Amino acid sequence: MNARGDMTQLKLDEARFFLEHLAPNYGEERKFDFFLSAFISAARSVTWVMRSEYAEVEGWPTWFESIAPSEEETALLKGTTQVRNRAQKSSPLRTMTRLKIGGLAIPEAELPRLELALTKSPTAQLPAHVGGSRGSYFVEIKIEGDRLRLPAETVIIDRRLEEFPDRNILSVCNAYYSTLESLVGQCRERFDA
Repeated sequence: MNARGDMTQLKLDEARFFLEHLAPNYGEERKFDFFLSAFISAARSVTWVMRSEYAEVEGWPTWFESIAPSEEETALLKGTTQVRNRAQKSSPLRTMTRLKIGGLAIPEAELPRLELALTKSPTAQLPAHVGGSRGSYFVEIKIEGDRLRLPAETVIIDRRLEEFPDRNILSVCNAYYSTLESLVGQCRERFDA
């Protein structure tokens, strides 16, 4: 038989498991988005499991209702609820990625071909893939069926979601987890015998 609080802690541990997989997969768009979806789902369930586990404990409902989240926490909770609802009910999560590429080395001989391809493109954009790892980045651009691989010195990735357009989603997830961890800790300290 489980002790009171074990199920809530287990759900929090599940959220932490997925959170710990976000940073190592930050450069892997699909993996990152899958782990993000799993984290949001597990994290949003923590308070639901807590409510189920503690609802009949004397004093818990009053305590839980009395907790007033800060303005920042309220925005965080509202945004993560929107993210979870979208992920569960309408569309998979796909982070919007902003890239900053520094030190891109374009051989002079390739400039005319690149310029021509850009002028032919209706959007003035070309399909590209960024890869590699620290010290060995590259940008691969598709031009008329060919792939032109260009070395780059630095690549900075910034992942965001529409619900948090001004914040990096990894920082949002870390803040959200910290809020939940604090809440669970307070609850267990106060109501677990």
